[in-house]
Amino acid sequence: MADFEEAIKNLYKLHSKKQKDTKGTKNKFDSKENFRGKKGFSDSGIPLTAKTQSKQKANKDRYAGRKGSYHFSPLKRINDAAAELGRKYRYKNPEHVRIVTEAVEIAKNKIENEKKATTTKLADDARSKRSYNAPAYVPDTSFKTNKNYDYYDDFGGKGVEDGSVEISQRAIDRITSKEEPQFKNKIAESIWRLKNKK
Repeated sequence: MADFEEAIKNLYKLHSKKQKDTKGTKNKFDSKENFRGKKGFSDSGIPLTAKTQSKQKANKDRYAGRKGSYHFSPLKRINDAAAELGRKYRYKNPEHVRIVTEAVEIAKNKIENEKKATTTKLADDARSKRSYNAPAYVPDTSFKTNKNYDYYDDFGGKGVEDGSVEISQRAIDRITSKEEPQFKNKIAESIWRLKNKK
């Protein structure tokens, strides 16, 4: 009986050693290496197994957590102090100050020129889209009393008289055709239209 128990113990040890040796290599791609020597990844860096995928995600999460804590770390304070010291040192040099001020002026001028170019381009586009050659209407932004513009007004121009005469539509109707009489009801109007063939 002792030999049987000894054989069972040896069998158990052999089986547990085999399990330990094979643990973690459940997938055939776990042992595959890419050209950088990373196991479980393709040459383009894509994880080939679920195990390597979860490991990669854990690494990315850990890195993101560290990156977020950088803002309150001593390293950030040291880097900020060094940058401020370098800025103060550079601003002691008058040549550097002159270069910086000139660079700022050049940038301001460039922005102004771009604004002017955009404005003129938009104005030219608007002018080219109009079907008549009238001056562009630019609204007056100053505070003045409101002016009621007529249809024929030239929108704040000099008001040059061209010798034309304005005639109302009512006057034209009176001249060209006889006015229709006013009717008491629809029946009288229908009778009149039948008689006059209108």
